[in-house]
Amino acid sequence: MRDPSASSIKKRRSPVRERTLVRERTLVRVMRLMGRRFWPYSLGLVTFALTIAVCFNIILAFLMKDVIDAAAQNDAALIRRAVVLALVTFLGGTPLLIGTRYLTAVCIKRTMTELRSHLFDHVTRLPVGRLAGRHSGDLISRATNDLQRIEGIYFDQLNYVLVSILMGVISIGAIFGLNGWLGLVALVAGLLTTAASVGFAQPLQRAATAVQEATGTLTERLIDLMQGIAVTRAFRLASLIHERYTTAN
Repeated sequence: MRDPSASSIKKRRSPVRERTLVRERTLVRVMRLMGRRFWPYSLGLVTFALTIAVCFNIILAFLMKDVIDAAAQNDAALIRRAVVLALVTFLGGTPLLIGTRYLTAVCIKRTMTELRSHLFDHVTRLPVGRLAGRHSGDLISRATNDLQRIEGIYFDQLNYVLVSILMGVISIGAIFGLNGWLGLVALVAGLLTTAASVGFAQPLQRAATAVQEATGTLTERLIDLMQGIAVTRAFRLASLIHERYTTAN
């Protein structure tokens, strides 16, 4: 027998919670598309983000501190230490960045190739009735714009999120090591920035969804424009067709 309390809890679930669950499920589905390449991709992504956060941000800050202290104290040893630190960071960090970026790019490109191949096979197996009720531009938009959005998640968005999180945590830890009060100020500023970003997330998500839908409509109008060139010239409908495409754009 079904527990009525469980159904009531599900009914009382807030819209914000529902949207959060949808985003979590979408992210899990996107990551599952990687298949067996998930772990190499994750390793390369985390290593790349750590290298960016540590080598080219945190260590750079301490390097600049040594340079400023050397100028203030007239200490050549600090300058030599800063130069050695810069060389080690550059020679060690640059190959690591190139290697991990190459690893993630290979995983992404192979995954996207498989997705495009599976999508083409799926479309060719659909019954004619399913295709007759859809505009050809909708299928083209799903095969191009939607897949490009998934590729953007793999390449840019996940990388940006990881770099931001790792850089924030490591930076606050380093600042606490130098000065507790300054670290507390940095922690509060980071929390306020995160809260502001969360507040802007919903409007930005709605805007992105609207842009994605408008892109599909624009593709449909473009297909109409390309397929109807002969009819447009025969009946001199260029201005009318151009107006429809401009409106959609």
